[in-house]
Amino acid sequence: MRISGRTLMVATALLLCTGCAGMTAPGQKTTARKPPQVNLAGFPKAYKEGYVDACDSSKDNKRYKTDQQYKQGWQDGGFACKKTAASSAKSRTAWAGTE
Repeated sequence: MRISGRTLMVATALLLCTGCAGMTAPGQKTTARKPPQVNLAGFPKAYKEGYVDACDSSKDNKRYKTDQQYKQGWQDGGFACKKTAASSAKSRTAWAGTE
């Protein structure tokens, strides 16, 4: 089976376009954010937003400097999400037998 040059170019262009489909520009927040896998009920709105921003690896620098609740949520969320990510990576390598 032989693939023509045109077919290869079209396939490559489609792959390049779909690879960037879910990306956002630096500093741009997405509108559909996944909620964290923790119960943040009872926490102030600013704390929750900071927590979610940290898990999304984004930060509102101005707000981080001026809003103590946002800052605390961002710090807590960053710690929790990094710990979860590290645990997941360790589980995947152990399952694959590469640990």
